[in-house]
Amino acid sequence: MIEEVSPGILRIETPLPGNPLKAVNSYLVRGEKRSLLIDSCFDFEDSRAFLAAALVEAGVAPDKVDFFGTHSHPDHIGLFHRFYGEGSGAYMGRADIELCNRQKTESYWVRLRDYILSHGFPAGDIDILIAGNQTYKDRVSPAVPFIPAEDGTVIAVGGYRLECLWTPGHTPGQTCLYDREKKLLFSGDHILEGISPSVVQWVDMEDSLGSYFRSLEKIEALEVSLMLPGHREPSLRCRQRILELREYHKSRLDETMEILGANREESAYAIASRMKWGRSGDAWTRYPGLQRWFAAGAVVAYLENLRLNGAVKRRNVDGIFLYSI
Repeated sequence: MIEEVSPGILRIETPLPGNPLKAVNSYLVRGEKRSLLIDSCFDFEDSRAFLAAALVEAGVAPDKVDFFGTHSHPDHIGLFHRFYGEGSGAYMGRADIELCNRQKTESYWVRLRDYILSHGFPAGDIDILIAGNQTYKDRVSPAVPFIPAEDGTVIAVGGYRLECLWTPGHTPGQTCLYDREKKLLFSGDHILEGISPSVVQWVDMEDSLGSYFRSLEKIEALEVSLMLPGHREPSLRCRQRILELREYHKSRLDETMEILGANREESAYAIASRMKWGRSGDAWTRYPGLQRWFAAGAVVAYLENLRLNGAVKRRNVDGIFLYSI
């Protein structure tokens, strides 16, 4: 689906068949000489063809397009290398550029495997999950020479002045774009309607959840009339959605503390298996391995936030981190 969401800005909704996210939003900001494509999709041929057809429909030549990745997840930047060419510019938050570079190396995945193991994830599942991870598969794709989108940098295109706002949490380098005059926000996956952005504990971040809370405060201080997210529908209630997301994560922190209070010591994976997931509360038993990975990663983020705030303790027992009150 392609629709104009603001003068000169097209929302391109690329389907994600079989994916719970359902679709990813790209935004094409049309300029007089060059246009800006904000986010793309997985590096799948059907997705490439869909996006190429959308550019044709918009009347924009691919060699007149620059690129902005709100963050480094493959459903947002996977196709950039297919369209990037001589004369193109590509931008993304510095921390995510560095993350992408590390993810091109085997040592990153060895370190990640050890990290996941240390939080109690069953060893037999990890190698299968890593092998099937799209970022792992994409490590052999040509690297896009991203230019760091530093906090406060302004990208002028199509009558818009888009200020880069570093909002770490969902990823280390997640970056929003904000037009102060028009009160327009491209939120990436920092703030979504209908679903809660995943906030997992990144290996190289001390406190992913704490960073996410501070990033919510940063956006909460802005006047936003229209929010254009990376998934689902545009929103007119950015500030209200921030309040809802903050309460959601606080309720998860409370649930984590309740589970710890009923057990002496637990790994993050064990705690995740006892939490309520999905509308029915028992979705964990039906989760495939990848969703368990994300869920357990979120629980690590809750536990590390609680630990750094002095609410829980952690000790290493035979290579597994166990948490207690």
